[in-house]
Amino acid sequence: MWHHRRHIENGLVTPAMHDVSARRRPPGPSVSSLRLKPYALTVAGDFILLGGTYAAYFFTTGTFWAWALPAAVAHVGILAALRLYRANLKYLNFFSLRTLFFVALLFAAATQACWFYNGRIYPVHAVILFSTQNIFTLLHRLFWYFRLNPEALVKKQGLTPVIIYGAGTVAHHLLEDLSAEDLLGKYQIAAIVDNDPDKVGGHVGPYKIFNGTALRALVEKHQAKEIWFTMPAKPDFLKQVMDTLAGLTVAYKVIPRKLHEFAPDIRNLRIEDLIRRPEIRLDEKPVEETIRDKRILITGAAGSIGRELSRQIAALQPARLTLIDQWEHGVYQLEQEFRNENIFCAVADIRNERRLIDIITTEKPQIIFHAAAYKHVPLMETNHLQAIDTNILGTSHLILAADKYAATLPPGETVRIVNISTDKAVAPENIMGITKRIAELLMYNLARLGSGRLKTVSVRFGNVLGSSGSVVPLFWEQIQQGGPLTVTHPDMERFFMTIPEAVRLVLQAAALRDESEGILALDMGKPVRIVELAERLILLAGKKPHSEVPIVFTGIRPGEKLKEELFWEKDSVQTAIPFIFKSTSDVKTVDIGNFLQLLKSALEENRSRSWYREFLLKYA
Repeated sequence: MWHHRRHIENGLVTPAMHDVSARRRPPGPSVSSLRLKPYALTVAGDFILLGGTYAAYFFTTGTFWAWALPAAVAHVGILAALRLYRANLKYLNFFSLRTLFFVALLFAAATQACWFYNGRIYPVHAVILFSTQNIFTLLHRLFWYFRLNPEALVKKQGLTPVIIYGAGTVAHHLLEDLSAEDLLGKYQIAAIVDNDPDKVGGHVGPYKIFNGTALRALVEKHQAKEIWFTMPAKPDFLKQVMDTLAGLTVAYKVIPRKLHEFAPDIRNLRIEDLIRRPEIRLDEKPVEETIRDKRILITGAAGSIGRELSRQIAALQPARLTLIDQWEHGVYQLEQEFRNENIFCAVADIRNERRLIDIITTEKPQIIFHAAAYKHVPLMETNHLQAIDTNILGTSHLILAADKYAATLPPGETVRIVNISTDKAVAPENIMGITKRIAELLMYNLARLGSGRLKTVSVRFGNVLGSSGSVVPLFWEQIQQGGPLTVTHPDMERFFMTIPEAVRLVLQAAALRDESEGILALDMGKPVRIVELAERLILLAGKKPHSEVPIVFTGIRPGEKLKEELFWEKDSVQTAIPFIFKSTSDVKTVDIGNFLQLLKSALEENRSRSWYREFLLKYA
C-alpha cells in the first residue's frame, strides 16, 4: 500500500485510470502501465545529457562523435553500480552530489589520458566537459526534486532543530537512506557531535562533526529541541549528557543500530536506557534444557512478571504450558495472546485449594513458577488479611497440592516450584514483606516435610520497571498532567530491573538444579534514588525538573523503608551463574504445621493488624 501511494505521488497510474483501462482494453499491457518511473527517467535523462556532452566534446576535438555512445553507457553504468539511482529523488543528498562529481572527474581525466597517450592534450575542453556534465546532471536532479517536492520552492518553516550524537554508520544511513526525506521533512539537522577525536572535524554528508564537549553550546546556538543518539549509549553516558544539558528543554531519542531496510526507527529515550546495566551474556542452553518438552505451570500468569514468564517460556517450546490467574480479564488476554494448542489458560485462585488440586492433577506440571501474590506495600498495610490469605495460605495450598501430586510420581521423578519473592522479604518491616518472607519459609519447610519428590527454591529481586503498581507509570501520568511528581522522601532508594531481564534471570535460577531448597537473589545492580528517577523522567519528557515540573515530598508511607537489601553483601555466596547469589543464613527450620494451625485459628478470631504483624515476625 505504501509503495502504491508513492507511485501515485510520482505520477504513475492511479487506481481510477487502472480501472478504466481494464474495462476498455483487452488483456495486455496498457499505455499507462508502460509509463516510466521517475527513477527510470533519471537514468534515461542522464544518458541523453551525458551522451550530448561527450558528443560535443568528441566533435570539437576532431574525434568521431559516435564514441559518445559507449562513453555515456559506461558513465551511466558506473553511476548505477555505485547505487546512485537508488537514492530517492525527493531528497538531494550529499552522497549523490559527491558521486556525480567524482565520476565526472574520472571520465574527464580518462579522456585526457587517452589524448596524452596519442601525443595531444585538451585541458580546456576537459574542464568544459567536466563542468557541463556536473551542471546538467545537477539541474536534472533539481528538476525532479522540485517536481516531486513542489512545496520545496517555498522555504519550510517550523522544522524541529535536531543534534545527532554519534557520527558512525547509523548516522550515515540516517542522512543517505532512501526514506530519509520523511524525517528531514519534519526535522532540521543542526549539528552532529561525537566523542571520537578521529572523527571530530570530519563530515557526515554536508554536516561537520563537532566534539561532544561542545554539545551544550551547540544546543544553545541552534536552539535544538531534540538529541538523537545514533551510537551505543550506556546509562552513565546518557546521564552525563543529560547533566550537561541540565536547565535546557531538550527531548532525547534513540535510533536503533539495526535498521529495517535502512529505514530508521526513531523512538524516545526510555527510563530503561538510563538505569539498565551492561548486557548480561548468559548461557541459554541450561534454560532450554530445563524448559523444552517439559510441562510448566505459572500462577499469577496475568501479572507483569507472570505474563513475561509466559512469553519467554512459550518461546522455549514446553510440552505443555498452563497459565492460571484469578483475574478474569487477564486470563482472557492470555487466551488471546497464546493460541497454541499446548497452552491452557484457566481462571483459578490459589486461595482455593480444591481448584489447585484439580488443575495440578489434570495438568501434571513438572515445574511450577509461583508468581501469584499481593505486592503493593501501602495497600497491604491496610488490607493485611488479604495479604495473609494469598501470600501465605495461598502459597501453602499450592505447595501441598503440588506435593500431593508429586507423591503419585514414579521413583526418580520430581516436581519443582520456583517461588518469585522480593527484596522486601529481607528484614521485613511491612505486611507485604513479612508475608513474602513467610512464603519463602513455607517453600523450604513444607517441601522437607512432604513426599521428598517436591523441590523448591525462592528467587528474590527488587522493583521491576513498568510493572503494575510501579512508580514509573505513575510519574509519567503526573508529568502529562503538568506535575507535581510525588516522592515520599529525598533519600528513598530502590533496586530496579527491567521485566525481561528479571525473567531471564529467574529462568536461569530455575535451571540451577543443585540449588533446590534455598533462597536465591538476583544481582539488581546499584540502587537508584527515587527523586533522581523522577528528575530523569522529567528530562526525558523534554521539560525542566523543579521549575517546569515540580517535585514534592509527601513523607514515607506506612510499611515503607528508605533502603532495601537483598542479602548478598553478607551471608551469601555466588552460584554457578553470574549475577545469581545464594543465601547462607536466610533459610531456617520452622514448625510449619504448628504455625499454620495457629494462624488459621487466629483468622477465625479476627485479631488486629498489629497482632498479626507481631505473630508473623516471630517466625519471619
